[in-house]
Amino acid sequence: MESDKINIGKKYKVKTNNSKKIKARVVSVNDSSIFLQKGKVKKIVLLSEIKQIRKRKFSYLKTAAIPITIAVFFAYGISNSLDLNIGEIQAPN
Repeated sequence: MESDKINIGKKYKVKTNNSKKIKARVVSVNDSSIFLQKGKVKKIVLLSEIKQIRKRKFSYLKTAAIPITIAVFFAYGISNSLDLNIGEIQAPN
């Protein structure tokens, strides 16, 4: 593991030797360990315990899918709560 290739402030996926997976932002790196932060939780991982580390990639598709999915469910919920009988013909009594 070469600590000089890790960018401070970027998000990484870290897999340790005991198969633990951590997705967090790198706060700092020294010769023996890496300091990670996820939300308010800070973790220290020894470089010797890291099996794999990859830079997280931003997904435009996933980011766009979230608001679209919310809008569809919201519209579906509104239409069901209003009970609009669109497309139905009612016979006069």
